[in-house]
Amino acid sequence: MDLADSCVFIGAFNPRDSEHKKSAAIIEAIDGKKFRAEITDYILDEILTFVRKKSGYENSLAVLKILESHPNINCIRVDDKSYNDAFDVFRRYPALSFTDATSVSVMRNHNIRNIYSFDGGFDGIKGIKRKDSV
Repeated sequence: MDLADSCVFIGAFNPRDSEHKKSAAIIEAIDGKKFRAEITDYILDEILTFVRKKSGYENSLAVLKILESHPNINCIRVDDKSYNDAFDVFRRYPALSFTDATSVSVMRNHNIRNIYSFDGGFDGIKGIKRKDSV
């Protein structure tokens, strides 16, 4: 079980993204059932907001449909424990956004050790390994 950060999906959906090729390869691995990707509702929010701003409401609905129905993508809701734990993570790691802090707390609370991300803010966090390729 691995978490996939919003930048992976955003990069895959945007051919002009600097990490498009790596992102597309990660998504292809998910599609090919090489691993199951977990996302959080906060990550889902980031993805849909980005797509809506860049390419419109209809495209964001299409992306939502793909993510909702994908057999190898599961959305974990940030529960009260993960939300509350995220405040400590946010205070401890200044390179993380609050959404990234919720990702760390969800990973800890669900025993997820790997995150696919291009965000170096995840580097050096005990118990978490950032991967940027498959």
